[in-house]
Amino acid sequence: MKFSGISKKHKKVRFIIGVVLLLVILAGLDLYPMNPIAIDRTGKIVPMPTVTLSKAYIEAIRRIPHGKQLFPDYMHYSMDRNGNYKVAMLMWMDDRSNYEFKEGLNPICFLHSDVAYYIDKDGQIKFEICPAYSAGTFSEGLAAIATETRQVSSGGFSFKRWGYIDKTGAWVIPPQFDYARSFSEGLAAVEKDGKTGFIDKQGKFVLPAQYACASSFSEGLAAASLEGGKNKEDGKYRREKSGYIDHAGQWAIQPKFHMAREFSEGLASVRVNTDEGSKSGYIDKTGNMVIQHQCSSADEFSEGLAAASIGYRKSTRWGYIDKTGTFVIPPKYSAVTPFYGGTAIVSCHSYIFDFLSWYFFRL
Repeated sequence: MKFSGISKKHKKVRFIIGVVLLLVILAGLDLYPMNPIAIDRTGKIVPMPTVTLSKAYIEAIRRIPHGKQLFPDYMHYSMDRNGNYKVAMLMWMDDRSNYEFKEGLNPICFLHSDVAYYIDKDGQIKFEICPAYSAGTFSEGLAAIATETRQVSSGGFSFKRWGYIDKTGAWVIPPQFDYARSFSEGLAAVEKDGKTGFIDKQGKFVLPAQYACASSFSEGLAAASLEGGKNKEDGKYRREKSGYIDHAGQWAIQPKFHMAREFSEGLASVRVNTDEGSKSGYIDKTGNMVIQHQCSSADEFSEGLAAASIGYRKSTRWGYIDKTGTFVIPPKYSAVTPFYGGTAIVSCHSYIFDFLSWYFFRL
């Protein structure tokens, strides 16, 4: 007897059922898993956090070229009794710290524009910088600005010729660096000719450019690497033989880690190579491993919790650990942010979505 396979009628019925299921799932989950969710410190889903911005501030941004990219007319918001906007963090890349108006000003800069604007909470455009392809927030009275850009092989953009401006928009340290971080503890990490060093607020090198890469100073120490550095093709940093230096440039913790992050809340995430692959743990300021390397990746602590992951590549799942290294929120998310104001924004991986994709590909 010849096997004819599944009939066209059955295929059509299966297709209709699949479409109905897909619509039900997407309607119930608000286009999940594309949209993120917010959780509290117990892992419970809570309303998406909002930031309060003055009406004058939003209207000022909408008036500048490309401004509606940030606050389009259809954006979800509500208004309080004072006429201020409560804007929901609907986009995954939204960072609530971007709306803190650090030192009174907030930078507005667009990818395909060469102008940066600095605006205060009242919607006053204090000054604009041109050319400026990337504009940092103010820290210790200065902000880093990139005045040139180039496209890298990966298709993205790399910024260069960085300098620093003051709150009047005047150049204090002229553009000259390949890369520049914000000032922290009186110093800023800058890259020049492929090496990283630290400058003071006059632009003079206090610690010479001799490191492959380095972080900003945090809690008296800065992560620095002897090998690795920034890849000229994709613009990403790779670190090898990383440790921690003090303000005098002395090694407070010897460079023995595969990767090292900034200190936060007394601990720093470091990565070491093990028989099971590269693993992350946490050290204290004496260099002692206080949370053993058990995670595939681990971020800085924030509000007592740190995002940490298990698995690699497509199997990576993120959760949150406390300072004992215990997962207080299980690793089940595909992407996470640090806790900020008691909440974190996370994105869940959908096995249902995977099943539906497999299901329809079989049709």
